Amino acid sequence: MSSLLGAMNATQTGIRMNSSRLYHLSNEATPAYLSTVILAMILSAVVNVFFLMVFKRCPQIREKMRFILLVCIMGSETFYFFTLSMISSFGVFGWHLSYLGCAFLRVLSSAAGSAELYSVAAMCLDRYLAVCHPLLYDSFCSSTNILRVVVIIFLTPFVLPLIIFILQNSLVSKQKVLGLVDMCSFDRLEVYPWMTTVRLVLFSGQFVACFLLIAASYVLVVKEGLRAGVISSVNLRARRTLGFHMLQLTMYVMPVVVYVIYYSLLPMGPAYLDVLSQLYTFNTIVFTFGQVINPIVYGLRADEVKPFLPTFRRSRRVTIHV
Repeated sequence: MSSLLGAMNATQTGIRMNSSRLYHLSNEATPAYLSTVILAMILSAVVNVFFLMVFKRCPQIREKMRFILLVCIMGSETFYFFTLSMISSFGVFGWHLSYLGCAFLRVLSSAAGSAELYSVAAMCLDRYLAVCHPLLYDSFCSSTNILRVVVIIFLTPFVLPLIIFILQNSLVSKQKVLGLVDMCSFDRLEVYPWMTTVRLVLFSGQFVACFLLIAASYVLVVKEGLRAGVISSVNLRARRTLGFHMLQLTMYVMPVVVYVIYYSLLPMGPAYLDVLSQLYTFNTIVFTFGQVINPIVYGLRADEVKPFLPTFRRSRRVTIHV
């Protein structure tokens, strides 16, 4: 009798897990999702090329430091959307991929997302040093240090995904590693439930560390601005800039919180399908909006960029007849 009850419970658990997995797969494997990430990738690539042009024409090394960080943000964002489009394509077109190939593709996707987060943190730290420690910032700005910062931003994000990659491939059989998966999703890679927990804990820890750095930089810059009288009730530009940055910070925090909640509820079965649907739609909208305003917040409003932007105002000629 106990074995029968155990089998029934296992069957019910399997049904719940399969239902949640199928629901999660249907979210990523849709033409609408694929079209969204492709459009976002194209937009990010265009903005990235623009910032590269600005970087090459900047005469001062201080400006080069700022715009190379913008290139890092938009470049990692472009590659992140590219990996998402590849992952979605396997589900939309019914392509098959090996377990090993899927795991490596997820490494690239996770590393690209982390690189964007690190780039934003580096940008905030850059602004803090430029505002609060200008002499130290001037001594730090050099071509060698710019190269070092870029290398750190793009190599460090691979550490945690590679740890998860090694863990995933070492705990499954060789046949499964070389076998095919019908969809490149975490559900196909994480054969043990605790793997999901490990991934979420590592991801959350990484995000919290970067978030604390970003928040501390904002607080110190605002504090210095208030002390110097730059940020005041009459300085509309300063208040507007601060508001844009606070909005952007919210757009980064909210999707991560929803992401953790989403994957925590995913294994619980069909009872939460409606909640999962609303969470996924909300997260997609917030995340996409955050990426759209990314170049506006960090670069397109800068005075150094204005000479490179096209002007849409027509000059009005006034003819005076004597």
